[in-house]
Amino acid sequence: QRDFYGAAFQLKPPRVFYWYLFVYWPHIAAERGGDPHYFDPGTMKPLINSDAAVKALEVLKKATEYMPPGVLAWEWDETFTAFVKEGYVAMTIHWPDEGKRAPELAPLPIPNPPEPELGVALPPGVIGPDGKLYQYTMIDAAWVAGIAKNSANPEAAWAVLSFLCSPEHDLERVMAPTDYMPDTGHDPYRYSHIYSPRFLALKPHFKIMTHAYEEAAVHGFPLLKIPGAYEYLEKLATYVHGYLSGEIPDAKTALDDLAAEWESITEEFGRESQREAYLGMWG
Repeated sequence: QRDFYGAAFQLKPPRVFYWYLFVYWPHIAAERGGDPHYFDPGTMKPLINSDAAVKALEVLKKATEYMPPGVLAWEWDETFTAFVKEGYVAMTIHWPDEGKRAPELAPLPIPNPPEPELGVALPPGVIGPDGKLYQYTMIDAAWVAGIAKNSANPEAAWAVLSFLCSPEHDLERVMAPTDYMPDTGHDPYRYSHIYSPRFLALKPHFKIMTHAYEEAAVHGFPLLKIPGAYEYLEKLATYVHGYLSGEIPDAKTALDDLAAEWESITEEFGRESQREAYLGMWG
């Protein structure tokens, strides 16, 4: 028997920004009446230090009180192990690995535990002043491969990628590990994956994920994809973790300082060109 915790997220920099954004988006959507954004689309002024953003960061820190000790240094391995392999965490926001590997789910760390079961749902939402529930999940870039501009053999590289991404081998890759292919760590990301009879026959526990995939597609928000995205998100991780760890005393200070950093990045890349790129990100 061991201590049991309500949740755990990957809160180690630099990817801590992911888990903050899962909390930020429903809060900023509720504040803006269903129009969530990273920046004001007209001015490129950051919204990351708005009242909603501050509240979201305070909520995330409150949630850490119900997480295991040391969680601010956790990455994928620690989170997956605690939730699936050792069963001492009740909830997590994570990638689809748990769906593929649900048979590995450990029972609760108590005497005579019940048979473990995996449940899947969208991340928690926020009810806005208008009474509506705002609920989102992140839509990132899935699995993306590229060829370096200065590649000596771009045609050969393209041939390899075409082989790997062909329907036959692509499906096997996201199902792995199987008798056909060793583990790849890749998750299903196409409708043809999650509805494949072969996939669902080999990974029957993944069926619980298919409805969540459909919901996520409807309630998705994009990860920031504009010039300087790395710089914006790296700074976001730094200040979020600084507040969660106690290095920065309050959420408002952390996010005000972050907003100033974002403004500097925007100016460096050019405000108008950044605004055009940001609007283009939304399609």
